[in-house]
Amino acid sequence: MLDVLNLLEKLKIIEKTEDWEKLREIRNALSHEYPFDIEERIANIQMALQSYQTLKTIYQNLKRFCKIDF
Repeated sequence: MLDVLNLLEKLKIIEKTEDWEKLREIRNALSHEYPFDIEERIANIQMALQSYQTLKTIYQNLKRFCKIDF
């Protein structure tokens, strides 16, 4: 997985491998954990909303890459 992330970084699809790892952590927090604490649920949703721009940038970079190279 790290090799793939490093390649994506080299191709300028992601800015840093850490960005993708953080997105995965957020995804896991939202989909695999079932917090009974409403505060924790709200915090997880807020993290997802704050990461939206990062995910959008990755999408745009990938779209640009596909247009250029394919």
